[in-house]
Amino acid sequence: FEVQCRGNLASALTKLKCAYETQRSRPFLLLADERDEVRARRLLWEDLRGAFHELGGVVTLLRVGEVVRLFHALEGNRETLGKLIESPLDGGLIRPAPLPE
Repeated sequence: FEVQCRGNLASALTKLKCAYETQRSRPFLLLADERDEVRARRLLWEDLRGAFHELGGVVTLLRVGEVVRLFHALEGNRETLGKLIESPLDGGLIRPAPLPE
């Protein structure tokens, strides 16, 4: 994951590119607003000869608002999620890391 709230978008993409090339990890870029998303899309997909074109097919762009909505949806379903990940082997729950308050 790389979070881009301010600053140099190319720097964030460079970090993701390095992680992808060395670890073949799945890159996610978390963006603050629509303007940054438009800039990221241009760097990733429109300039096919640019430095970041190989990330275009693998990177996932997310906006902060999307992640906040997901957090609230998961928080509202904490009990149900606990039931889904209950482990029948040890009779207890597989305990995920607690969600921030």
